[in-house]
Amino acid sequence: MSTLILSAPQQKKALLRHQLNRLLNDVGTNPKAADMTWTPAMEMLTTSTAVILRLELPGVKGKDLDLQVTRTAVLIAGDRPTNPTEGRWPSEIRYGKFRRLITLPVPVDNTQVQTEFNNGILTLTLPKLAAVRPEVVKVKVSSASSTRETEVAPAAVTEPDELKTDLWAA
Repeated sequence: MSTLILSAPQQKKALLRHQLNRLLNDVGTNPKAADMTWTPAMEMLTTSTAVILRLELPGVKGKDLDLQVTRTAVLIAGDRPTNPTEGRWPSEIRYGKFRRLITLPVPVDNTQVQTEFNNGILTLTLPKLAAVRPEVVKVKVSSASSTRETEVAPAAVTEPDELKTDLWAA
């Protein structure tokens, strides 16, 4: 039977924290780290008619962006220029090239994209394709005593039994 003996867990924790901090500080001050790709933060909102995508791009100018939109994805790439290094304290801000590929939850009409770039926030409004949008159809329901209108989703409408035929049945 083997026994696990923990010796000085606080020392091990402090050593691990020190090594991790050293590693992260080395990455932040390493000259090669400036060439590393960083990823802008994003958030996505889906409405009934569009997908709205927001990306945080502080310090980036619109002319430095490459934006490509397909029906199923958005690719954004660009460059945040580095600040002069003279007199700079350690910095956690990433500079240099970035690239992000975002897969969209539904197909969009990539010919009708609207963009707004304000205070370092890029907002893309991507209209959903008409075939994907949920539709509501007004259906008149009448009876002998009254007539009233009701909203019914197309999926809720069923075919009469005589129209249901299985073409593959022999």
